[in-house]
Amino acid sequence: MHRGESWDVPLDPKVRYRIGRTPECEIFIDENRVSRVHAVMEASGAGFEITDQGSQNGTQLVMVEDGAKALDTGRAMARTLTPYEPAVVPAGAMVHVGSAVLVLTERDEAQRVVTPLRERVAEIEPLARYYLARAAERAGRTVPALSEAARDALLRHSWPGNLGELRDVIERALAACPADVIEAEHLGLRPPTVAPLPVPPRR
Repeated sequence: MHRGESWDVPLDPKVRYRIGRTPECEIFIDENRVSRVHAVMEASGAGFEITDQGSQNGTQLVMVEDGAKALDTGRAMARTLTPYEPAVVPAGAMVHVGSAVLVLTERDEAQRVVTPLRERVAEIEPLARYYLARAAERAGRTVPALSEAARDALLRHSWPGNLGELRDVIERALAACPADVIEAEHLGLRPPTVAPLPVPPRR
């Protein structure tokens, strides 16, 4: 899996999936922030069992009980898994490994996994606030607010890189913002392209 890619992978309940940077891993993530074998995952009767393998940057779990609405509480919904301690999580959880986001769903919910972010507009702002809370915590900063112009820019962007692009934009915006409010210019997003007016035919 490379940055910006999205995959719908059915899990075999008989297979123990290794997640990591080693090509032999069943779920391969080509990123330096990911350990060679970052975590292991397998289906269980209660959902999914995930065990962090002492990874260098940790494995984060975000519970999503009602779509992105649960993300309104920011980092309170997220926790870092204890290394080598199995965690059983239900379908609907999101697992962060480096910049990759694994969305665990039942088969009949799989369409939501591969739906582009631009088609899930209601989720953009809550996800942005979640990524902002994570980045601010790592930087030891108070979480800045998003200005109305910044929120509007986030909603208007097409997000061709999906969740990975949103996370990168928010982290860059935090680094570029010295104050307590992130403005649209901190996001570094180009304004939406407006189609040119048709040229009338010559007479």
